[in-house]
Amino acid sequence: MTQKLPEPNRVLMVATITEIKLPPPEEISRLCGCTRFITATESRSSAHEPLCRAYDETIHALFHDKELGFHRHHVHAQALQKADWIATAFNQQEDPVAFALIVSLGEKWVLEYVMTHPDFRSSGLGRQVMWRILYEAWERKIPWVILNCTIQDEGERRALAPYYADFGFRAVAY
Repeated sequence: MTQKLPEPNRVLMVATITEIKLPPPEEISRLCGCTRFITATESRSSAHEPLCRAYDETIHALFHDKELGFHRHHVHAQALQKADWIATAFNQQEDPVAFALIVSLGEKWVLEYVMTHPDFRSSGLGRQVMWRILYEAWERKIPWVILNCTIQDEGERRALAPYYADFGFRAVAY
């Protein structure tokens, strides 16, 4: 059993787009799978209402504390409002199940709330979201992508570094 940390810790990871070896375009198309990259403004339109509902359900599934009887939905809803872009992956039924919020800070993108619904973990959909973000950053000539992670326990800490290293990220602060 992994030891739960007293407080969730943050890890800051950085990827330099010019140092990432992006696959050729035909491979990127396969790696990005069924992802979409939309502006946050578009996500708030009625056409994307299912996306917002699925985002909310994923947050609830991941962050609802059954022991304490509350969840931190308001924090995540505020993050959605402040995001510039949203990257989303869809399952075979076209349900959005993996997400990342992107905040643009000039020549840097900050990724917040990179998450996959618990029912779809290890399905490859989270990887599709990450590849899509890196490809979009490369296309837009964004040199740096910063990933802000919250770590709940020691097992998660050990798993994060190699997972994100596969995409070119390296931890710069714990």
